[in-house]
Amino acid sequence: MRASASYVKCRQLASKLDEISELLALDATQDFSRARELAQSRLAALDANIAGMMSARQPLARLAGECGSGSAGPCPILTAFEVP
Repeated sequence: MRASASYVKCRQLASKLDEISELLALDATQDFSRARELAQSRLAALDANIAGMMSARQPLARLAGECGSGSAGPCPILTAFEVP
């Protein structure tokens, strides 16, 4: 596998440069447990990011629905940013 293709694959499995370097240095016939540990750590980080995005999506979807309702008055999306 070319070096750039290896980097792209490692980037999908790791988020930090030190993790990518470690993945590239692992021996595919001997380092199963470490590779699995890195993958499980990345999965946990991805799950946390997804949960954060989902919690941010819900209020935005509600505001977008209110904004598109055609009711009179100020835009609920823009008023959500106002400081009382």
